[in-house]
Amino acid sequence: MTTHKNWKKSIMLVWRMAANHKYANVFLHPVTNEIAPGYQGIVLRPLDLTTIKKNVEAGITRTTPEFQRDMISL
Repeated sequence: MTTHKNWKKSIMLVWRMAANHKYANVFLHPVTNEIAPGYQGIVLRPLDLTTIKKNVEAGITRTTPEFQRDMISL
């Protein structure tokens, strides 16, 4: 468990760096159909930085490759 706890702490440092980037505000929250009509019908796996953080905290994202996949999907 300690290993996962350490991983989570390290990966959240990376997440914070991305979330604090000057252009990150565009990626912080989910895109809604009100903002971009039809978006959810086109993008099969919509992601945003807040969802990625929640997935790490909930243990849905548990490895560096999974985290990388999600960040690249942005």
